[in-house]
Amino acid sequence: MTPLVLVRKAFRLLHENLLALIVAAYFCALVIPGPGVRMAGFSLGAAQIGGSTIVFSLSALMLASFLFNAGLGVSLADVARLDDYVKPLLAGVVGNTLAPLGYVTALSLAARLASDPAQLSYIITGVAIVASMPIAGSSTAWSQNSNGNLALSLGLVLLTTLLSPFTTPLVLGSAGDAAAPFQGVNATAVRIFLLAWVVAPSLLGLLLRALFVGARYQRLAPSLKLANTVALMLIVYSNAALYLPALIANPDTACLMTAFGAATLLGCVMFGAGFALSRYFALRPAESASLVFGLGMSNNGSSLVFASTAFPDQPRIVLPILFYVLVQHVAAALADKFISRRR
Repeated sequence: MTPLVLVRKAFRLLHENLLALIVAAYFCALVIPGPGVRMAGFSLGAAQIGGSTIVFSLSALMLASFLFNAGLGVSLADVARLDDYVKPLLAGVVGNTLAPLGYVTALSLAARLASDPAQLSYIITGVAIVASMPIAGSSTAWSQNSNGNLALSLGLVLLTTLLSPFTTPLVLGSAGDAAAPFQGVNATAVRIFLLAWVVAPSLLGLLLRALFVGARYQRLAPSLKLANTVALMLIVYSNAALYLPALIANPDTACLMTAFGAATLLGCVMFGAGFALSRYFALRPAESASLVFGLGMSNNGSSLVFASTAFPDQPRIVLPILFYVLVQHVAAALADKFISRRR
């Protein structure tokens, strides 16, 4: 068996058991948090850009490598083919902005009716962060499993990533006064984070694929996909190790249930928006699958790194993000079964 075949089998095994891997990462974060905490605290320094501090943490560098590899997965031929899918592409981009915007706004308004709105502030902040991020690269794998349109899936990931410096602050701003922690984070800092760690690595990968890698990418793809899966698990583990032990040591049942409920409802809204838009625009099954998984799968790596960078001492903010990592993969598995039955 050649090394390439082994890598492909390893990636397939990891992807098919991704939910179990995430649970295992959480378990390791609780049982042996030490390495994860050291990973989260490791930094190569910082730089001032546009009045904001960019920290070269290990988590941020892993996120950049993750998105660089995702950029390598997009060829110019895929981009050129997007002319054929303008309607579902625009539907996905608009839905990926308006659905989170509406949900976060509604959640913020509902929080005003609570007996103690301040207690919900951190949860709303975490929900707003995960809801505002671009579509995850893992949505392409789920889409492929359901015989979705790969070019459309890649286009949704690429376009929402490029637009994130504009759309993310918009969704975050919809939380309003209900998300008090955002008062210390300005839109410029958010944009610089996204440009440095999300947009730039993605574009660099895309350009290198076009200029140097070309057809050789097919040989590199299995290794890069395996590396991305490992990088995502390390990001999840290191951030979970930083926050979960403190949350479990002093459990707040109401907070845990509220965060889980908010994350679960977000998953229902996003996957539901994918199905609703597919029906409204009468999309073909392959395009529908790409749209459903695109809207449902948020870039949790970006969410976790941004939250841990902007709010390093606020575990309740990270809690709904950690829940959504699980929720979106459970929802994706259910959506996959539903889509398969409809074919």
